[in-house]
Amino acid sequence: MSYRLPRNATALEQAIINELKYRAVFNASLTYYQLWNSLFLLHPINESQQKEFTLENFNKVLKKLKQSKYINRTTTGNYYIQTKKPFKWGHRANYAQEYLNSLGPVVKVLSHIGWIKLLAVSGSVAAYSAKKNDDVDLFIVTEKKRLWLTRLFVVLLLKTLRSYRTDKNSANKICPNIFLDEGALTWPTERQNIYVGHEIILLRPLINRDNTYFKFLDANSWIKGFFCTFCYASEKTYKSIYKPGSKLVDLLEDFVKMVQLRYMKQKITSEIIQDRLLHFNKHDHTSKIINEFEKN
Repeated sequence: MSYRLPRNATALEQAIINELKYRAVFNASLTYYQLWNSLFLLHPINESQQKEFTLENFNKVLKKLKQSKYINRTTTGNYYIQTKKPFKWGHRANYAQEYLNSLGPVVKVLSHIGWIKLLAVSGSVAAYSAKKNDDVDLFIVTEKKRLWLTRLFVVLLLKTLRSYRTDKNSANKICPNIFLDEGALTWPTERQNIYVGHEIILLRPLINRDNTYFKFLDANSWIKGFFCTFCYASEKTYKSIYKPGSKLVDLLEDFVKMVQLRYMKQKITSEIIQDRLLHFNKHDHTSKIINEFEKN
């Protein structure tokens, strides 16, 4: 018999269960650190409730929930919902670490593209739940008005390195699936949800120029409304170092954009193609994942 949270459950109890139920959608378990860092609530909490979120209380509630047989621990010490058996985390974590280790030479080459302000790993590798023969998703923030040129060089270099993911060849390849202009760091309001929030807090930066990673987090402070314990250290203010680029390069950017759009025109399905945001995601599972979580 699974433990049911009482109606007067504390905010901390709710947040722990929310996160474990969300990860249960992926049959995933969480380490102590992963769980603490991604606790979330679906409604605002007051200052008194926020004070509940201390490590001391966290440890007490974990013990209580385990004794009540609502949550359990794997042999490696990971936490999961008692009613849903998770995959073997160690295997997935090892695959993810192997992918991350193999990215060194690729990142070194891509770092020569000065227009890249942030390059981070996202998806299953960032979540340490990668499977054998998965691809590696990259999230890239570019300099202002250099999104299309940056994408061109990233794709060309990855193809030169024989690392670029295609539909016919995806195993162990690299998929640069999100490009974002640094002038539009805030994620679209209509797409601000739990799924996207998880993807953001799981990002693993590999190139971070001009504190762009922290600028991106600050620009998406809406995630703090969900995730009660996610925190990071960043500067309160950032110096603006943007300088208008060459008009010739601006023209080249427009030309490259036009050529790429023409090439993509016949292939676009559910991808997001905007002036400052490119999200190549043919199979958007956001609604499915959120609906599955809500069913839980």
